[in-house]
Amino acid sequence: MDDLLKVLVTFILIITVFAPVATLIHELGHAIVATFNPNNKVNIILGKGNKSLNIILGRIKLTIYPFSGWSG
Repeated sequence: MDDLLKVLVTFILIITVFAPVATLIHELGHAIVATFNPNNKVNIILGKGNKSLNIILGRIKLTIYPFSGWSG
């Protein structure tokens, strides 16, 4: 039973923590390349929903909808 619990906890951590962070890093890679064009403002939107967390990093605007999956 302990092995099943370890697998379940690992799976939940991958789904809730590692996958969203990996998606964020992936999308930031696209955004950094897009900033080489001096006329572009870059928007990254992660997730879907009503309430969002907005972060502005220079010309990159990051909008995160918490607890909505890891779609970018």
